[in-house]
Amino acid sequence: MDSPGIVFVLACDQAVLWRAVGHDDPGAGVRYLEKIIQVSYPVPPPSDALARKLVDGYVSRSGTAHLFDDAMKRLLIERTGRNPRRIKRLINSFVLEHHLGRGSDDLDAATLSRSSCSGTSIPSSTPWSRSKAPR
Repeated sequence: MDSPGIVFVLACDQAVLWRAVGHDDPGAGVRYLEKIIQVSYPVPPPSDALARKLVDGYVSRSGTAHLFDDAMKRLLIERTGRNPRRIKRLINSFVLEHHLGRGSDDLDAATLSRSSCSGTSIPSSTPWSRSKAPR
């Protein structure tokens, strides 16, 4: 579309998009998308300090700051690759469990480590994942 004042912004992981468009040949995806995407601006992951500030803000606003000590915050940042979306998603899963009454205040680094390794799902062997509701 060639209209004055119109700009489209596409925020994505280009490698994933290249593979999706190029199927088995990522080079074909790159060549195809070069016709559509005229300017590319890579955004690096946040620094450790910025990621820490992000985590601190998320847990503070969610009311779960008391569940995350410094070691857990460092682990969360490390295991998510400092990816803000992954950080927010993992914290949201803990917030949901906490507000549903399934969590406890004794969440430890080992639990966070296991849940981080498996995405945002909480392992069934942890007290965090077991419902207190009668069956």
